[in-house]
Amino acid sequence: MTMITVTHVETGEVVRQLGPYPDARAARVAAGETAGQPLTWQRDLETWRAEKYPLAYHVAADVADEEISHG
Repeated sequence: MTMITVTHVETGEVVRQLGPYPDARAARVAAGETAGQPLTWQRDLETWRAEKYPLAYHVAADVADEEISHG
């Protein structure tokens, strides 16, 4: 199961956690619904991240995400 961690952009403070969701894709969709708009996601090695100032949304990447990005 995958969680969404919502942080304040400037302080990094965790504001809330949402979930669980069945996978990272479902969590990213839910984060957009929570933000009230579609979010643009960027991925690093382990995490998807999107911002709607003043909040940032963080979702752990799934193994399937890794296969897609390197496949």
